[in-house]
Amino acid sequence: MDELFEQPHTAKVTQPERSRSASTNVGELKYTVPPAAEISVKCMLQFRSGSRGVLTEGAVYPIDAIMYTTDSRMQMDDLVEPQTPAEFASFKFVVTGIMPKTDVDGNVRHLQCQLTRSQRT
Repeated sequence: MDELFEQPHTAKVTQPERSRSASTNVGELKYTVPPAAEISVKCMLQFRSGSRGVLTEGAVYPIDAIMYTTDSRMQMDDLVEPQTPAEFASFKFVVTGIMPKTDVDGNVRHLQCQLTRSQRT
């Protein structure tokens, strides 16, 4: 990694267990550990505002922060709890969008994760 993209911050990420009822076809996310997985990622966090529309769902998600990371394990619906910087430590976010960012050769350099504030405990 070069000086153009630094990851000075850290976050605890909880990846939920995903299940689906065969009879109702309803999906469920469980954030309790175990069976959910907790990982630590290096990243760069920024507060931002905006919204992201999902045309196939007809939903609009607010964007409260952006996380840039080279960790390819990030997934939609992950629960992100920043550890550093201290200003972010009291917040919890859910990943509502992931965009891979590529270099001029098409290689993925990092992920840009759109975060929405969460009330999960």
